[in-house]
Amino acid sequence: MDLRWRNDTQFDIFIAAEINEAAGILTISLWGRSDGRTTIMTGPLISDWQESGMAQWQYDPSLPNGAVRQPVHARNGMLATIGRVVQSVDGQLLHKDIVTTHYAPWPQVTLFGTGIVPPPGVMIIGQPSQRFPLFKEPMRMF
Repeated sequence: MDLRWRNDTQFDIFIAAEINEAAGILTISLWGRSDGRTTIMTGPLISDWQESGMAQWQYDPSLPNGAVRQPVHARNGMLATIGRVVQSVDGQLLHKDIVTTHYAPWPQVTLFGTGIVPPPGVMIIGQPSQRFPLFKEPMRMF
């Protein structure tokens, strides 16, 4: 993550960081004194939806026989646009910003071990060796 900003107030800013390792979350807090300005946020405006694409099933020889793991869940792509207008206490325009972020789509990724036959309609990446052939029956999901 690359976050840069400039303190354009006359007051000091206190920055605090907190890490929750178990949840994998980093929280940054900014504290300061108000100079009376107001901020109006707009959006998000979501556009340019893109489907996540065909699910991918990838053979993983390190998985035990019959094992299936899904490390990546499918996400659609999109453009998200937000805006902000910052005005001083006397109504003077200080900032007017528009930020557009592109979120790339990504497909579901499922890892499978020997003994599993991926369902129809998915992209299969990698194949087990002849020493460990796939079963002939399709996998049953419960």
